[in-house]
Amino acid sequence: MFQICDFDKCCGCGACENICPKQCIELQENEHGVKIPFINESMCINCGLCKQVCSQNSTVELREPTACYAARSKDDAQRLDSASGGVGYMLYKEFLQRSDAPVVCGVKFNESSVAVFKATNELDETEKFRGSKYVQAEIGELYTDIANALKTGHSVLLIALPCQVAGCLNFLKVKKIDNQRLYTVDLLCHGVSPQRYLTEQLEDMKNKHDWKSINLLTFRSNRRFRNFHFYVQATTKKGKKDAVCRYFAGDPYFFGFLRGVSLRESCYQCSFATRKRVADLTIGDFIGLGKMPSSTSLEENIPNPSLILCNTKKGEELLKLIGKNIYLYDRPIEEAVEGGSSLQKPFGRSNLRNEFLKLYPINGFIKTMDILTGNLLKKNEIKFGVKAIVKKAVYKLHMEKLVFILTNRSTR
Repeated sequence: MFQICDFDKCCGCGACENICPKQCIELQENEHGVKIPFINESMCINCGLCKQVCSQNSTVELREPTACYAARSKDDAQRLDSASGGVGYMLYKEFLQRSDAPVVCGVKFNESSVAVFKATNELDETEKFRGSKYVQAEIGELYTDIANALKTGHSVLLIALPCQVAGCLNFLKVKKIDNQRLYTVDLLCHGVSPQRYLTEQLEDMKNKHDWKSINLLTFRSNRRFRNFHFYVQATTKKGKKDAVCRYFAGDPYFFGFLRGVSLRESCYQCSFATRKRVADLTIGDFIGLGKMPSSTSLEENIPNPSLILCNTKKGEELLKLIGKNIYLYDRPIEEAVEGGSSLQKPFGRSNLRNEFLKLYPINGFIKTMDILTGNLLKKNEIKFGVKAIVKKAVYKLHMEKLVFILTNRSTR
């Protein structure tokens, strides 16, 4: 079988599928549910464009950040539905205020709870881009859409994983399309798990809870009492509303993702897990904030702060766009690097990984995770569920006490 790159190194960025002039390349699932390029060799004309555009075959420029910030949105209401400081949504919102027919690109869950990329000029549509999507999103014809937008005078903002930004830049380079109007933001990436695993888990939940449809799916938000959680809202077959919220350690999909059991094989050898960045701006969680011995003290406590690395002049332009709507705190780049493993090296392979690869094709995702983890997930679900109930009760008492104090003050 003809290979564009080693399948274990393929990141599934979709650049090859977008570039093919004969449309004979399609990303399809292999036996492990991982999407890799399959080529209809009877249609292939051996033009070599797929190999040229592949980020695993070509060198992509990586840049040392010129500035590092801790950040959070000034709009606390907007930040509630974000995983950290709400910077991503603010970038979408302000970029759409530009006067050069702006288009923004991000990831949403479609009606089937599949993560897909979408290009839009509608602010309402960007609401669906908010929050972390810890799954590999379908690229579709994204790079082709971006190229067409640039050719017709639109400015474009792309927020994506580093490998996807690289795929887009390579696509435009091979197509000889000017990218001066393209602004890129890469996300600090732990790695991605295939959509197939998430779909299998959701189907299992539907069967167990007698759900007819899933209405909302989120990984983390500042609304919940557990920031690392898996939250689903659904409607039962009887028309009742239902919801499930599980801390990551009690959820098969989230546990496999965060523990390095179920990532793409390419993620364990990612060339973009480094302090040098491929995009104009980098955003993510500021994990190491204030934790270095030499760190300067913070003026205030910043809950779930975002990290922003500015890497180019266009990155500086993006920062100016959102400057009035976010709090920015200058920080040393070393603080971000020391605290954030994604800026140092690829995430490590779990010692359960090889067994997972053996068992999955036979048993599917849910049964495989049950075999590998035994009763651990169930114990964790109970453990952290109790902690969440206690935390919620304490919060409720705190708010009641605050309301009592404020009420008494107003009656004096």
